[in-house]
Amino acid sequence: MDDIRRLKAHKGAVNCVQVSADGRYLVSGSDDHTVRVWDLKTCKATKCMVGCFESDIESIRFGKEQSMLYIACTKSVYAVDLRQEGLICRAPWD
Repeated sequence: MDDIRRLKAHKGAVNCVQVSADGRYLVSGSDDHTVRVWDLKTCKATKCMVGCFESDIESIRFGKEQSMLYIACTKSVYAVDLRQEGLICRAPWD
């Protein structure tokens, strides 16, 4: 049971998760219209994207470069550079 950890922060159902190629990060997308990036060593969120998406998060994928994340919701796909500074992101990316 020690191997099970709970990553808790979303306020809605979690629809999708993706683990980085190196196994260090997990990204989760939710019905609460947020995306969270988790450090699996510390089990803490390293980035939270709030107010960036107009609907439930349906799919998430890391790009070839681990710093790039692709997020699908309704009729839009977002490309996000995770190297942006700050824990909380509140603006959409173009």
